[in-house]
Amino acid sequence: MQKRPSCGWLTVLVRIHAEPPGPLRVIDELPDARLSMLEGLNGIGKTLAVRLLEVCTGTLPYDQHSAAWQSMREGLGPVTVEVTGLDGAERVVWVTDSADWRITDGPAPSSDWFRAITIDGQAATLEAVRELITVHRLAGDEGITDTFAARAESYAATVGRWTSRYTDRNQGPLAELESVTATVLEMLTDWSPAKWHELKSQADQAGDAVEEQEIVARESQARLKGIEGALSLSQRLREI
Repeated sequence: MQKRPSCGWLTVLVRIHAEPPGPLRVIDELPDARLSMLEGLNGIGKTLAVRLLEVCTGTLPYDQHSAAWQSMREGLGPVTVEVTGLDGAERVVWVTDSADWRITDGPAPSSDWFRAITIDGQAATLEAVRELITVHRLAGDEGITDTFAARAESYAATVGRWTSRYTDRNQGPLAELESVTATVLEMLTDWSPAKWHELKSQADQAGDAVEEQEIVARESQARLKGIEGALSLSQRLREI
């Protein structure tokens, strides 16, 4: 667990209140110690607690199409997580329900995965939370190299999805941008500072002409009203 920003060591206490509808279990507290070893029987929820903290700090703990992620989404249920003693905030609280988590093509959870996020009692976003705390997991049954390799593969998959979505030259934002750029370049083939000044001068002249026509139009409007008044008076005189 990494705190941001860091200016001295503070003790951080994590409390988790979960109500899994199925067989999943989550430990309800992580100690406020500088360094501790978490031991216990398999199945009591040690790993799941850390995975949950990863979600709370914006990290997808499993591949989104994996059986492990599906099991976590379907089996965790309503959860409230509270972290106290952070550097920069006294208390951060997340309220969520894993049934609300949706499978997306995005690389990480977002604020709308949570029913509420508060920092010291004030509504907050996941981005604001990440300024205070992030969680990285190194599995005990994996070497550091294996862990980093798995993380690198996950990042590579994320980059690949992002690239295929946004930088495809046949469709997507990049293709649209290139099309617009090509059109603009075609319009500005003979563009030069002199051309710009010429166009600006023409625009200024056109603006002056518009103002003159507006003055003429207002004068014509006034004359028209005068004529209408005279016609009305003439009609009345004929009636008399």
